[in-house]
Amino acid sequence: MSVVHIVGSARRVPDAAVAPAATHLFQGEPVRIIRTLGIAAATAVLATTVVVGGASTAQAAPKTYANCTAVQKVYSGGIAKKSVTQNKVVSGGKTTTRALKGTVKKDDALYKANAKLDRDKDGIACEKS
Repeated sequence: MSVVHIVGSARRVPDAAVAPAATHLFQGEPVRIIRTLGIAAATAVLATTVVVGGASTAQAAPKTYANCTAVQKVYSGGIAKKSVTQNKVVSGGKTTTRALKGTVKKDDALYKANAKLDRDKDGIACEKS
């Protein structure tokens, strides 16, 4: 853009590259509009970054249950490690595996917080046999 100095005024005159409609519509001040749009876009990007970045920093700690009755009210099949696919059952000194029963929540962090409720140490806390 070229700047033409008029005595007593520093008014900008648009180049030929600026569309005639824009020059006419905005009365010869397309630079102010472009600058305003640039500031608005930068503000929107900054606000989005703050909101998205702020939400991911805080994570809730996994809930710790007092006993298996409390766990089974929420997850009827108990809480398991993600890697567990079978329930290990010991009966009469013999170990067998069975399919998981009920709604089993597979979550490593939740299992670790409630590992004290896994009596047989098979990776499933408060499972149904």
